[in-house]
Amino acid sequence: EATRLLLDLDDVAARLSIGRTLVAKHVYAGDLPSLTIGRRRLVALDDLNRFVERRKTADGSLGR
Repeated sequence: EATRLLLDLDDVAARLSIGRTLVAKHVYAGDLPSLTIGRRRLVALDDLNRFVERRKTADGSLGR
């Protein structure tokens, strides 16, 4: 299977091992860039990777 470029919030939550609600919190706070296609909120894989790298250098956690 080819690597998907866009992930929905459930996929992002699964990859980060956190809840969908916390993913949505980061999206709506502007911490994790996203786009809307139709009614789906999607996160680019590159943006997800950058988000994780920023969090690792900031404080080492993904929570609050």
